[in-house]
Amino acid sequence: EVAPKESLGNPQPSQEPERVNVTTSSEMVSETQTDAAAEERSRNQKAVVLLPEIPEGTKDAIEHVCELFRGVLMSTKETAKTSSKDDQLHQLADFLHFRNLIAAQPNLHSGRALLPIHLDHPRKDGFGVVIVTIAMEGGATILLQDAEGVQRLAMPVQSGEAYMLADRARDACAHGVLADVGGEHRESLNLRFGLHDFVCENGSQIEGEPSLPTIKSDKLPVIPARQVLQYWETSINE
Repeated sequence: EVAPKESLGNPQPSQEPERVNVTTSSEMVSETQTDAAAEERSRNQKAVVLLPEIPEGTKDAIEHVCELFRGVLMSTKETAKTSSKDDQLHQLADFLHFRNLIAAQPNLHSGRALLPIHLDHPRKDGFGVVIVTIAMEGGATILLQDAEGVQRLAMPVQSGEAYMLADRARDACAHGVLADVGGEHRESLNLRFGLHDFVCENGSQIEGEPSLPTIKSDKLPVIPARQVLQYWETSINE
């Protein structure tokens, strides 16, 4: 049955979502940047939106995931050999709270079986001190490789499972994703917690970096990007 025309009301124009630019500033983009990299930056800039309100149940679900992975980090403490390592793992566990979530980032294979091995650069679009990825649809094999290309690991992940990149797995390893056969339209969700700064722990500017203000926040934990980049100085173009 078709409703009478007068009962449909006047159509409301669709509201454009508020967009957030988290891509690298133009002052920091290399002159040798490839066309493909520039195109990716443009896509990322258009894709990031600020939700006017959080869907019901989202916070509880993310807090549950955080609790599970905090337990993983804290259980790792039992085998840590030094108190400084204990402190580092405790700090990383503290990042895993909804209040420290910077972005929820959908990842779509869009017909590609392989997402090549790459580093999530902390000062570019790969921000996040701790990154949790949830496999939403389709299975895959997660590929990890250290900065020297010596140590490699392959880890299967099925739909509904999740994995975390933290500590050396986040800082000292690059990663890629190979979808299962027939899974070229696989989807996942990255939860990115915390941010890296542009300064050293003692507050001094990192040599060779642009002069930018230090990020200071009582509510948001921020740590030096040097924690990641120390492993990659000779292998990536910052």
